[in-house]
Amino acid sequence: MRKQSGGKPPSRLPFPVVGLGASAGGIEALKVFLEALPARTGAAFVVVLHLSPEHSSNLSAVLQPLTEMPVRQVTETVTIEPNHVYVIAPALGMTMSDDELHVEKKETTDVYATSIDLFFRSLAAAHRERAVGIVLSGAGSDGSVGITRIKELGGITLAQAPAEAEHSSMPHAAIATGMIDFTLPASEMPQRLLDFWKNAKQIRLPAEPEGADEDSETNRAFSESNERALREIMIILRTRTAHDFRHYKRATVLRRIERRLQVNGFTDLQQYRDYLHVHPEETAALLQDMLISVTNFFRDKEAYEALRKEVLPIVFRNRTAEEPVRVWAAGCATGEEAYSIAMLLQEASAQTSEHVPFQVFATDIDERAINIARDGLYPESIAADVDAVRMKQFFSKEGAHFRIKKELRERVLFALHNVLSDPPFSRLDLVCCRNLLIYLDREAQIDILRTFHFALRPGGHLFLGTSEAADTVGGLFAVVDKKARIFRANVAVRTDTPLPIAASGAHGVRPTLSVLQPPGKRKFSFGDLHQRLVEQYAPPSVLVNRDSEIVHLSDRAGRFLHYAGGEPSHNILAAVRPELRLELRTAIYQALQTQHSVEARRVRMDREGRSFFVNMIARPVHDDEANADFILVLFDEVEDSMVGSNGAQADDQHDPIIAQLERELQRTKEQLQATIEQSETSTEELKASNEELQAINEELRSATEELETSKEELQSINEELTTVNAELKAKVEETSKINDDLQNLITANDIGTIFVDRNMRIKRFTPRATDVFSIISSDVGRSLLDITHRLEYDRLADDAAEAFDSLRLIERELKSTDGRWYLARFLPYRTTEDRIDGAVLSFVDITSRRAAEEQLREAGQAGLDEVERRRDEFLAVVSHELKHPLNLISASAELIARAPDARQNSAISRAANTIRRTVMGQAQIIDDLLDMSRLRTGKLSITRSAVDLKEVVQRISHTVQEEAQRNNIDFRLSLPDEPVAINADLTRIEQVVWNLVSNAMKFTDANGKISVELTLDEHAARLSVSDNGIGIDASMLPQIFNMFQQGRTNTAAKRGGLGIGLSLVKELVAVHGGRVDAHSDGLGLGATFTVELPRIVGAAADAGGAAYPSTFLNGAEILLVDDDTETVETFKLLLEMEGASVAVATNGEQALEMLDSTPPSLILSDLGMPGMSGFEFIEAVRRRPELAHVKAVALSGFGRQGDVEDALHAGFDAHLTKPVMLDALLSTIARLRAR
Repeated sequence: MRKQSGGKPPSRLPFPVVGLGASAGGIEALKVFLEALPARTGAAFVVVLHLSPEHSSNLSAVLQPLTEMPVRQVTETVTIEPNHVYVIAPALGMTMSDDELHVEKKETTDVYATSIDLFFRSLAAAHRERAVGIVLSGAGSDGSVGITRIKELGGITLAQAPAEAEHSSMPHAAIATGMIDFTLPASEMPQRLLDFWKNAKQIRLPAEPEGADEDSETNRAFSESNERALREIMIILRTRTAHDFRHYKRATVLRRIERRLQVNGFTDLQQYRDYLHVHPEETAALLQDMLISVTNFFRDKEAYEALRKEVLPIVFRNRTAEEPVRVWAAGCATGEEAYSIAMLLQEASAQTSEHVPFQVFATDIDERAINIARDGLYPESIAADVDAVRMKQFFSKEGAHFRIKKELRERVLFALHNVLSDPPFSRLDLVCCRNLLIYLDREAQIDILRTFHFALRPGGHLFLGTSEAADTVGGLFAVVDKKARIFRANVAVRTDTPLPIAASGAHGVRPTLSVLQPPGKRKFSFGDLHQRLVEQYAPPSVLVNRDSEIVHLSDRAGRFLHYAGGEPSHNILAAVRPELRLELRTAIYQALQTQHSVEARRVRMDREGRSFFVNMIARPVHDDEANADFILVLFDEVEDSMVGSNGAQADDQHDPIIAQLERELQRTKEQLQATIEQSETSTEELKASNEELQAINEELRSATEELETSKEELQSINEELTTVNAELKAKVEETSKINDDLQNLITANDIGTIFVDRNMRIKRFTPRATDVFSIISSDVGRSLLDITHRLEYDRLADDAAEAFDSLRLIERELKSTDGRWYLARFLPYRTTEDRIDGAVLSFVDITSRRAAEEQLREAGQAGLDEVERRRDEFLAVVSHELKHPLNLISASAELIARAPDARQNSAISRAANTIRRTVMGQAQIIDDLLDMSRLRTGKLSITRSAVDLKEVVQRISHTVQEEAQRNNIDFRLSLPDEPVAINADLTRIEQVVWNLVSNAMKFTDANGKISVELTLDEHAARLSVSDNGIGIDASMLPQIFNMFQQGRTNTAAKRGGLGIGLSLVKELVAVHGGRVDAHSDGLGLGATFTVELPRIVGAAADAGGAAYPSTFLNGAEILLVDDDTETVETFKLLLEMEGASVAVATNGEQALEMLDSTPPSLILSDLGMPGMSGFEFIEAVRRRPELAHVKAVALSGFGRQGDVEDALHAGFDAHLTKPVMLDALLSTIARLRAR
């Protein structure tokens, strides 16, 4: 039933006010709206967005370029003007009051945004039919409650088309209310508003009678045709919908129909009537507007607070659990009002010692609203009406909505019920009917209030709306709280049995609808004037029935009646003055007998010192409408015209005769008096008998009333049973539908699912569950743990217990005995009351997914392998290309250092040594990069053997001691006496020691100190390299071993290096099963690096170097093959200095030709040569038997393990990576010749 709070006067603003609500994505929609909006529409526009309170907003600046209208951010109270745009400011709420916009600071950040709803409500209350609400893109449901208030009070509502909205939640929520007039793209909304406002100005409705221009024939004809159209519209609505609105106020009906005219673009009722004839579907829209079912939780909070404090304590006082509290919420709309009452009842019940139960009967004639109420699902914007404590206690969150908890929903029974025509409930403690009576005419209000009084217990309470009262029926109700509109049913008052005043359907409706009759003054009537004049100037009269009971009397008839003391009587013969009684009795008797008018004898009366005669006439009448006989008694007063001199003379002349007649008359009167007294005695006896009969009749009537009361109570109980049955039927249907849906879902899905209780007993399972468990229908009720399954899985009971305990989802990927894979999910089964009532086990067949993942993994791994291969090739090529010039530089520096002049010139010697150290450093960086790449991919080959760590440390330390001396660095070496054997790769251990020692040299300034100490314990060798150099910042110590991290100071980069060495040290030490630590007391305080490696005892260790005599190459014949002539010439000179005879070739073909003439004792060959490669060359050499004994060494820039293995496999005896140091080359040659 339609609900509204009244009390606010209409706005004085003559122009429309448009409220635009938006959230996420709303700014783009606003831009589109404003771009399509003309500059001068005559309306004001107010934009309410969800803005962050933490940041300022430049929304007004964003929107201003899109429109010529001024765009203003509202930060204080402003007077609203047409053709202006107003924008809400952050952290503020905005409301309207007549012609002003008000802002107030939000105290807290609400969990649920409701600023749009709050503004829309105030907009509706202030501007009513001139309010327009528009919901644009946004998340959540804000605006859906406020939009219904605008529609309720006659405004227009629009929503952005969800398909166009960036976030469609808010438009969807608004549309779901059923209160949206137009759903349009944002660009089309301005034109629709302009068309709407233009049409609204042209609408003509039937005028009120006092406002009609009776002098205009045209206006009179138009008014009559519109009245006919109105009657036809109401007949169409009644006929098609079975809803009768005859007791609605005329203004309400016209206002509702006017909305439909506006929405459909019509200007008068005749056009709309014709449209209704052609479009039956419009009838439903009209009915929906007539039955706007809108309310909200705790509407008028002060009134509900008064109800809670003043009424509910009385209702629950002295109640027991066997006597529940009964409440009727009539016209409950979508249920918010009924649930609000139920919340208060629940709170009041909880305060009683016995927790007195209660039942709320909620009724309405709108089936759509009742269905919404039963569902109990409301948008999250209701948080603006319900406090946080009640939200937590009575609601559960479901997505963007809140649902009334089942415990409270079960306390409220919803049913279709017409309060005007259906039997009421009975024995009620409280009736709540707010803002319904104000829309009904007085007759309906009176009958409804009588119905409520009948339904209430003695002393029960009535809760009405703020604009309603219960004093229209005097004596039924007493005021409890006038402001809150709370009344109490008076105990002593009895009313007639309330009867329906209208049929619930279309049957039995009066042809003439009272709602269609214009209120106010009626037209002047000469008939009424005539009636008033007759009453004033005609003789006084009394209308009596056949029993002489007075049913009506005229204004001046009272002076002929006289009421004595005692019980008053309505019988005219008892009430008429005594001197008139005899003659009147005779006249009435004769009139009834003859059915003709009888004139009684003139009777003389003395009153107030004046004598006059009264003529009485008794005239019988029959009224067809009442179907009864009546007597009209007329009293005609006549002055005594016989008094005077002439009369006195006549009396003197006829005195004897007159005297005789008077004596006879006197005797007759005495006889008559005796007869009357006898008659009265008989009458008294009859009266006594009649009183006895009346007493018996009264008893019978009391018994009849008791039967009628019992019948009414039975009717009320039957109505309650009907309501409960309807509720149960709706729930059964809903349960049946849910069960059908569940059965179809179980049948249709391809997932094995098993529902179990907390004891793991099977409750339900899907067909696919039999693929996993050996389960059949008869197993329902058995423990799932007793059923065999096909999974390689023994933790079923443990996981189920964990799911119950942790209340969280548990997932496992399990393999079955037939090779299939399943995703097993264990999820606690939650009821609507949030209780854990078991678990849901689902088994999804993921065999195909696993196969696809395996294929994808293999493909990914193949891709990674290919990437790594290409990267290795790239690094190898880069290494080769970089090492080739380094090889030439190193050989040239060696040549310079070995020249006789250089040995005499210290400057040349130092320059040569510097070049060699630089080349070695650059070569080390390249090798470190390659080794780190191989370590990260697991491709670094480690060839372990017994290595003497002491010899390695000693040899590398001696290498740098010369440089330490030049820089005046105190370099100290501490070694144990015995060899230190470790199981390691000699080359990698040399890299570790070299990186640590060279780092110490790099970061220690001149005159500094470096200490290298090798110590032993039972199981490990510990190498410590300390310096007093620039130190390491404490914050950088945890990252010191990261790639490309030089953590000593910001100037560390100036000392060279890429920050790879320490990372390589950590990785190589870890590969050898050791660990490395770094320590520093801070910047400028030096650093210590400690490496700990596992040692082996009793093994012969490889020292790594091979000693050779200075003349071991004398007379040796060497063939040097390289495509770079400068490299060939440089190495030729170096080897010749060592006493060897060297022949050179620049490609493989040339070298093979030279082998034909002079076989060498040693071949040194590059690998990457144009034409015949080094691999092809050595393979050709090894195919010759006479050259099988010739030793061959590969010289190459490719230094990967695979490159070394390829070279050895091709036929080389050794492999050296460029840049090749002469000492390394000579050591290798010496080793090969010693074999």
